[in-house]
Amino acid sequence: MISALYVAFIVPGNSAAWAQQAPVFRQAPVFQRAMDAFQSGRNQAAIRLFTEAISSAPENVDAHYFLGLAYQRVGANRKAIVAFRAALKLDPAYHKADESLGLVLYRLKQYRAAERRFRKILRRNKSDATANFFTGLIRQTFKDHRGAVPYFRRATVSPTLAATAWFNLGLSYYNLGRLDAAGKSFETVLTLVNKGELVTGSRQYIGLIAGTARRDRRWSVEAEVGRERSNNVSRSENDQVTGATDQAWVFELSGDYSFLKSGKWTGTAGYALSQSIYDRNSAQNFQSHTGTLSFSYDFADFDAGLDYSFNHNTLDEKKFLRIHTVSPKISFFLRPTLYTILGYDFLIKDFFSDPDRDGFSHRVGASQFAFFAESKGYVMLALQHEWGNANAQQFDLQSIYINPVLQVPLAWAMTRAGWSGLAGLMPADAKARLGYSFRRNEYTKETVSIGEERLDKTARVSATLSSKVIGELSAEISFSHSDTASNLDSVVSTENIWGLNFSYEF
Repeated sequence: MISALYVAFIVPGNSAAWAQQAPVFRQAPVFQRAMDAFQSGRNQAAIRLFTEAISSAPENVDAHYFLGLAYQRVGANRKAIVAFRAALKLDPAYHKADESLGLVLYRLKQYRAAERRFRKILRRNKSDATANFFTGLIRQTFKDHRGAVPYFRRATVSPTLAATAWFNLGLSYYNLGRLDAAGKSFETVLTLVNKGELVTGSRQYIGLIAGTARRDRRWSVEAEVGRERSNNVSRSENDQVTGATDQAWVFELSGDYSFLKSGKWTGTAGYALSQSIYDRNSAQNFQSHTGTLSFSYDFADFDAGLDYSFNHNTLDEKKFLRIHTVSPKISFFLRPTLYTILGYDFLIKDFFSDPDRDGFSHRVGASQFAFFAESKGYVMLALQHEWGNANAQQFDLQSIYINPVLQVPLAWAMTRAGWSGLAGLMPADAKARLGYSFRRNEYTKETVSIGEERLDKTARVSATLSSKVIGELSAEISFSHSDTASNLDSVVSTENIWGLNFSYEF
């Protein structure tokens, strides 16, 4: 995360064009040769010639000043300080010498001395943009964000400094907790520049501000609409494989409310609606309603929680499946970048039209996350083992599930690959996610139709690209390919699903 920015190009020692605007003693040939060397970038020659000019005319204030600039260019900052102070001794009102002395002191982290120099300039001219900007930076360095605000505001009028001043103004507002003002400052930056660190940093802080506002409120709502295409519409819950290619509209609406925030306790209630509507195969239209109730307690070294969910599903507008789930879990950080979740689920399943499948199951699992790229990217590995019993023994099963996932922020990946220019054009939150899953379902009793114990193996690969589009509107492109092998021929299948979804978080 960018903490503060200032632009080096405003330092006069880095700009030959600025030097051309400064007064010169054209009647002194050695001084003119020194200026020619300075303007052409021959810094060592300029230092030698300015020194010679000072030897012959010690009162030449410009020679002292430009000698300081030449020293700055070659990194001899302490010699530059001596030269600037000599110029100011000859002419205490020499504005550019005051400014340059303040800048070099700032570079050397002599913040108190630099601030005194800039405040001297501001006493003469309160609107001086450079002095205001660097005084703001120094106040910011000393964590005096309230004191920094008026200086950054006055610096925003400078065309050269405007974007950087607005960014640092946003930083100070952010640290003061004035999130609305901070957000407006960062949004102003995005209207002034369209690439680079300022854009990346502003987008990051806008995201943080939005996240903070959402965390502080007790409710959240998200709506999603999309289009999916499958070349083999299937429903694994009841072993339906249609072999049909079809497209569907998909809709989701979810929300939650934190009804308990007391000390280390939190309590949340949620609801989610999901609906798929196929163009031709209406018998596969699926609707799901899920209600959740969650409690968690923050211990010193880990979090413990208990979740309950009730899931009611319809297929072709008929009651299909109902599931009750109770889930105790614990989570903790092994290290700042390693996050672990351990959980157990107890499930009760009721199939309205196929009671032979009714039953209960137990599931234990672990998920391990390793975060990188400021926690925007991660590697995750999930492992689960499930076992259960049904009314008809042929549906008793044991299951193993493995699911590795990689999520990579695209701007970070491009920067690491050396494509910084392209990374600057990429939305800050754009990311790619690659996943693989393998499930092995072993039915522990004989399946009547095949005269032996059934064994299913399903492998699935998936890829998604997602990014914010405007504000809280996000877009996602997805693809998945799955293969199911089984000794029950009717469930052997291959399915490809393509999807395009848009979501909005309120």
